[in-house]
Amino acid sequence: MKNCAVLLGLRNSQSELYPDTWDVFGGHCEEGETIEEALVRELKEELGIHPTRYEKLGMFTEQNPEKYGEAQYYIFAVYEWAGELENLGDEHQSIQWFKVNELQSINLASTKYLELFSQIDCGN
Repeated sequence: MKNCAVLLGLRNSQSELYPDTWDVFGGHCEEGETIEEALVRELKEELGIHPTRYEKLGMFTEQNPEKYGEAQYYIFAVYEWAGELENLGDEHQSIQWFKVNELQSINLASTKYLELFSQIDCGN
């Protein structure tokens, strides 16, 4: 597990959702869109890549619905992609790779990520 790494984005301090926290990339499903189609679209918009091999790690509901509203979050591990990673748009101040064993020491948008990221297949 020590060699596994997760790419996260530091959310902008002006963000309405979880400002100044390290978060996964993604967003809402558009009308008629599957969660896999949303994954592909969001990663193109936010990182300029097209995921070619990925797996769903799990789902959880919003931990703070009184503040952020009701939501379901589907988390994927992306193992391969086409394109060059770059921080597009203004949602994230920066992007950074973290080893899985470093994640407990950073300010994550959700503590649920720790459990889900522990499922990542590091052999890939």
